[in-house]
Formats: sequence, C-alpha cells, structure tokens
Amino acid sequence: METNHVPLIIEFIDNNIFECRKMKVSNSLIVNILLILQIYGISYRSSENFFINHPEIKNVLGLREIPNFRILLSLE
Repeated sequence: METNHVPLIIEFIDNNIFECRKMKVSNSLIVNILLILQIYGISYRSSENFFINHPEIKNVLGLREIPNFRILLSLE
C-alpha cells in the first residue's frame, strides 16, 4: 500500500469510530495504528521501531509519542 492512501484511511476511521471513554490514546487513533500495523505486517511489539523508522506515517497519524503495545491491545 502506498503512503498516500494512509490519509484517506485515517479520515474514514476518524469519521466512523466513536469515543466511549476517556483515555490517553483515542479509540480512532488506536484503530488507525492497528490498521497500519496490519497493512505493513508489523507486530504490536515492533510498532515502536516501525514508527521510528517511518516518521512520515507517524506524522500522518498525528502521533506525538508512540503508545505502548499494551494500549494497542486494549481495544481488541
């Protein structure tokens, strides 16, 4: 998948995922991260290294800090 598809995916998710609780990381951001990891075949534990090596995707997602992989598992 090309990087230019990522903003379209993010916009769709942001418009269709609703927040039901207050958390450090929003539900839509978690879904966006999980989707990107799935598309690129990256494991939860490798997500930090992936985003460090792909700052353009990190910027598109609006990640200021990379969430711990346990946070990513909280929505599953």
